[in-house]
Amino acid sequence: NLSVVTETFVRVDKMMPDAYQKRLVLSADGVDKDKNDVLDNNVITFVYEPDEEHAYYKVIHYIQHISDEGYREYRSEETKGVIGTTYTITPIQIQGFKFNSSKVLVNGVNTPVNEQYEVEAKLGEQGMLIELYYDRVDVSYTVNYLEFGTNKVIHQAKTGTGLYGGQVIELAIGLAYKGYTLESESTKQLHLSMNEAQNVINFYYLESTYAIRYMIVGSTDGGILTQDSENVKAISTETAIGSAPIVYKGYKFLGWFEDEACSVSVPEEWVNADNKLTPQREREIWHSNKTYYAKIEPNVTMLTISTLGAIGIDEGQAFIFRIKGKSDAVKHIDFTVVIIGNDSVTISDIAVGEYTVSEITDWSFRYSVLNSDKDIALSVNPDNNVVGFSHVRTLTQWLDGNHTLSNIFRKN
Repeated sequence: NLSVVTETFVRVDKMMPDAYQKRLVLSADGVDKDKNDVLDNNVITFVYEPDEEHAYYKVIHYIQHISDEGYREYRSEETKGVIGTTYTITPIQIQGFKFNSSKVLVNGVNTPVNEQYEVEAKLGEQGMLIELYYDRVDVSYTVNYLEFGTNKVIHQAKTGTGLYGGQVIELAIGLAYKGYTLESESTKQLHLSMNEAQNVINFYYLESTYAIRYMIVGSTDGGILTQDSENVKAISTETAIGSAPIVYKGYKFLGWFEDEACSVSVPEEWVNADNKLTPQREREIWHSNKTYYAKIEPNVTMLTISTLGAIGIDEGQAFIFRIKGKSDAVKHIDFTVVIIGNDSVTISDIAVGEYTVSEITDWSFRYSVLNSDKDIALSVNPDNNVVGFSHVRTLTQWLDGNHTLSNIFRKN
């Protein structure tokens, strides 16, 4: 950085210097011919001539810094005047600044101005230094919130003030509650000028677009939806298309819900007679992405299996049956039940569909059954869901002839 020094003349009786002040930019390089440890380039010289009538006066105009409350020199003039004369100094016009009449120094002394805001000062033999100060003016700026592409005002503009030449920083506001999403950067800066038409910050927004999703919960393989998702504009008058369930045979539709746990039903008026859901805006604006859940579950019924043919002596005879799903919707179902003697068992909450009921004959080997595998299509009416198995005892003993021996007692 360059170092600048300013020196004021030293009064010499009955002599007039060639300047009131002089400045010098110090140099680190040069020669020192007279060997006085001062480079010849770093010398300020005032030249005097005999003069008992005149002296210099200097006027310096200072303007306010923007970064702090200090001031810097804007302009200065040196004038040769007549000693004993009162001089009137008129403040200059500087764009973006106003004259601070309370801060006027004459030879370092705060001096009031006259009614015309002029400075009056008498020139003495020592010369005279007049310092005038100018403060930055406040200027206005505007922050607009506009729809991108149309410049339509979507929120009341904000106004503010700041010092001329200064910088203001503004943050965009959230307008999701009005149906808009910020399109431009969220932070903007502005250097304030005297042209208030240029002191404008514009934030641009787009109408928000939200996704509506439709999902099946419960038995996801029990049907499909006419539409899985769609997008809607937050404010535009267009309505959602909606979605309807197509339920497969053997399943039933239990309703539309706002949560995956299916604890909150959608408003009744949103669903028509065909179970089509058409979501509606809340408070006339779409506010967020939304998911609606269609609950589909299998139709359930009861299945009764009965046995006949067990004789009384075999009252503890067990018959084991396997129930296995046959149609696509119930293929995952596979379990067994046990019936003791001539009895029946009723299975509750079994899904509607086609099944095969098979007797596992290895366990009841002393009995024969006419048909050990029987197919049945379960319906929602349990009265139709009955399967019977008739048995005939074909073996009187637990073991066959290869496993028996007559018990013969002989006398010795």
